[in-house]
Amino acid sequence: MQSRAFSGLVVIGLLTLVYFIAGKFGLMLASLHASASPVWPPAGIALGALLVLGYRAWPAIFVGAFLVNVTTEGNVATSLAVASGNTLEAVCGAWLVNRFAGGTTVFDRPQGVFKFALAAVVSTIISPAFGVTSLALAGFADWTNYGAIWLTWWLGDTTGDLLVAPLIILWSIASKRRWNRSEAVEAGILLLLLFVLSEAVFCGWLTIPARNYPFPFVIFGPIAIWTAFRFAQRETATGIFILSAFAIWGTMHGFGPFVGETKNQSLLSLQSWTTVLTITAMALSAGMAERGRAEEALRESEARINLAANAAKLGLWFWNIQNDELWVTEQWRRLFGFAESEPVSFDRVLQVVHPEDRARTKQLVQQMFESSGGDYENEYRITRPDGSTRWMAGHGSVELDERGKPAFARGVSRDITLRKHAEEELLESEARFRAMADTAPVMIWLSGPNKLCIFFNKGWLDFTG
Repeated sequence: MQSRAFSGLVVIGLLTLVYFIAGKFGLMLASLHASASPVWPPAGIALGALLVLGYRAWPAIFVGAFLVNVTTEGNVATSLAVASGNTLEAVCGAWLVNRFAGGTTVFDRPQGVFKFALAAVVSTIISPAFGVTSLALAGFADWTNYGAIWLTWWLGDTTGDLLVAPLIILWSIASKRRWNRSEAVEAGILLLLLFVLSEAVFCGWLTIPARNYPFPFVIFGPIAIWTAFRFAQRETATGIFILSAFAIWGTMHGFGPFVGETKNQSLLSLQSWTTVLTITAMALSAGMAERGRAEEALRESEARINLAANAAKLGLWFWNIQNDELWVTEQWRRLFGFAESEPVSFDRVLQVVHPEDRARTKQLVQQMFESSGGDYENEYRITRPDGSTRWMAGHGSVELDERGKPAFARGVSRDITLRKHAEEELLESEARFRAMADTAPVMIWLSGPNKLCIFFNKGWLDFTG
């Protein structure tokens, strides 16, 4: 118990230190006001820490924020107010994400990404409201600049949430991805390309006119899309963070398309672009991850269906009637003698139906098309590639589209050859018994369990008339 408490204190202490260092770095970029920076990583650190560690980590945020501000601008009272606002902002943001966006699984779906962005936008209103107001009341901020300082503070916190919190959350979750050599090479090429383009755009390699906003989207948009489509959310968030670091450094040194009249205006423009790019890339990545999970679930479902169908010796099929595309299970192919890669269509299936049953089967399908859907059954023979004849029983149903036309059909096929042979042998046995009974010189009758007669031979019928 003591070791657990000690480890908790160590985590709190490390989080406080990280918050303090990140806060000092952020305030190095402040120009409009010493306490308001358009680049504020501590906001994302705080939100990510509360989502990963839980609300018990709030003292680290409070202490770290207090130390950052008390050593920068204002007095103890304003520093306490700012620290309270920063802490309350992180707690509120974490509560919103946990309550409405799925907590640490927020980046699993595109809807979660947008909810996370909305939670960041809403919760970051709290800190500038506390901070700018307390500084203005204490005389450390000019009321005439209240709106500009407030906007700078809010946008810095919002961007910090969107850039840093995803990194903390995604890297705290064990990855299920198993990298192979080709993926590692592709990731290396992508990272190298990101470095080269970042150097070219934000480090002075290319001369780009200021305010040329579409240029970064044209250059880095494909990179973000490539990362989102080919890799997971973790890699996407990391790539955006690296790009943002290059962009901030370049903009502060007067390079790139976001350079404006003042450093604060330049960074505000850059952070607005980063926000849009981050939300777009993370939503695309989440969408691809969701699609991957759906495909994996579909493969698992098909595997389970195949396993159950194989165990029951049932062949399952699904027919897209409009496109004449048939999806069949492995067991169905074995029943009908189709090769694994052989294409299957209705006309191709008709070719293996026994000639004596082909017209009846085709007529049944035609009646199915003309009816209003429903279920159907059919027993027919097929001729397998080895020349053998097998009896099949088909059970299926038809689904209609919005115009009332047959759109899909699904069903199951099973081999009933043994049953048919048993029925034929039973009929032959009954015929032999009847022939023997009719020629016997005695009267024969049979009754069932209910004492009712079920058979009379010819002698009995002739005698009784």
